[in-house]
Amino acid sequence: MSVTQLLEEIERINGDDLDAAAEFGPLKLGPRGVVLEELVCADRRTRVVPSPQVREFYAYAAWWEHCSVQLEWCNQATIEELYAHSPVQDMLAADCAPGFLTTSGLSPSSIVLFAIDDRDAPFERAYFNVDGGGEPQVVYAGSEVSVFDDLAGYLQSWLDSLS
Repeated sequence: MSVTQLLEEIERINGDDLDAAAEFGPLKLGPRGVVLEELVCADRRTRVVPSPQVREFYAYAAWWEHCSVQLEWCNQATIEELYAHSPVQDMLAADCAPGFLTTSGLSPSSIVLFAIDDRDAPFERAYFNVDGGGEPQVVYAGSEVSVFDDLAGYLQSWLDSLS
């Protein structure tokens, strides 16, 4: 499935979940049709051109708030403000330490924060790892660490968890 098809299905399933919407609030989406020109890495200096999948994702919606699981797929237009937030800075420093999320560690100059659950006490989060060129890996961390080959793989996993 393409990124757009995966997102359409995720949106449909979330829209149909009336119980979750009643308890936590509805799924919220940012503007559609956004043309993302660059991604800002966690070091706040390195800027990279988004891959085709990442561009497709942000063209579908600039950001998502999944209220039922308190997860936000971040708005890249305001990511630098999020990087400056003290709890997020602490999370980034820890996540980049060798052996914490990955054996070799992540580099602030090659990761882009993609998802976060709580800006003031982050636990669940995901990064685009743009180190290898082409489609970035997605590194998800929460109660466990998962590494996906690309954004479509992460979204498919997300969709599978909803089904």
